[in-house]
Amino acid sequence: MVVELGHKVLELSMYIDGEWYGETREKRKIINPATGEVIAEAAEGTITDARLAIQAAREAFDHGKWPELSAEERADFSIKNSR
Repeated sequence: MVVELGHKVLELSMYIDGEWYGETREKRKIINPATGEVIAEAAEGTITDARLAIQAAREAFDHGKWPELSAEERADFSIKNSR
């Protein structure tokens, strides 16, 4: 059962190498299993999206500042950019 309540449903896209992807793609409903409530709709990723993300991550790790950051700095960055 899927229940859609009156709250705002999050619309999730993919952020890959500084660009947003998936706004025009088919969306998958994300459902809270405890309530059956739709809490978000996420863009469907493709194999190409996955390859782009892997390539960007590899590039950032090999040539960016990421490997020089401490675990605490990485966590702070991830938390700050997840909002």
